[in-house]
Amino acid sequence: MGNPRHPGLRFEKLKGSDYRTIHPDRGNYRIVLRGEGTAFELVDVDRHDVVDRKCG
Repeated sequence: MGNPRHPGLRFEKLKGSDYRTIHPDRGNYRIVLRGEGTAFELVDVDRHDVVDRKCG
């Protein structure tokens, strides 16, 4: 498996929440994850603006 925290994925904490996000493309979508360390659960995949409203 490759590096899940590769800088190109922009793995980051979603402000004001316990969620983390990954940007799989050039800004249109976000993958929302919950967890810590190396174990994460997939929470949602949606457009950037929708994720901000639902999870932010």
